[in-house]
Amino acid sequence: MDPQQIMNQVNMMQQQNNNLLNKLFDSTQPSMPVGQRVNTGTSIAQLRGKKQQVVKQDDPSETEVERNNISSLVRDINKSLDDYEPSRSNTDDEDDDIIDEQDQNDAIIDTKPSYIPSLIQEGLLIIVIYVILSQEYVRGSIGKFITYINPDETGKVHLAGYVSYGTILAVLYLFFKRILF
Repeated sequence: MDPQQIMNQVNMMQQQNNNLLNKLFDSTQPSMPVGQRVNTGTSIAQLRGKKQQVVKQDDPSETEVERNNISSLVRDINKSLDDYEPSRSNTDDEDDDIIDEQDQNDAIIDTKPSYIPSLIQEGLLIIVIYVILSQEYVRGSIGKFITYINPDETGKVHLAGYVSYGTILAVLYLFFKRILF
């Protein structure tokens, strides 16, 4: 069948449905005079009036032109979807831009106002950690687990002891820097 014939049949069916609805509404008219009716809600006459406002009888030639335009639009969209292949290069660039913006936003959020310059803060942190690690109780406690930190009989500390002590100092510095700053 031709699309034009299908459209004509659809229009005829809509008109038949409208005619049946009009007959239905006309046959259900109340037999009582208007003055004796009890108002129990929306009347059939009101519904029929609203139905006529909602259902507009369009000019069939305009409807067919609109439907032809719509069907040609649908065909064009389907053709373009068949040829569509998403490209990854554009999305990767956009993702990088988004990540850069997030990093900048994080840097802005992470900055805390401070009256002490960061160089002095970090220096004070290293000094405090060093003083705490140099205490005899702390050195003895760590020396139980890492024996290289303890001096030998001659009073010398092995190179491995210095490396271990420096590693502990560095790890504690990074930990507290992350927490405090």
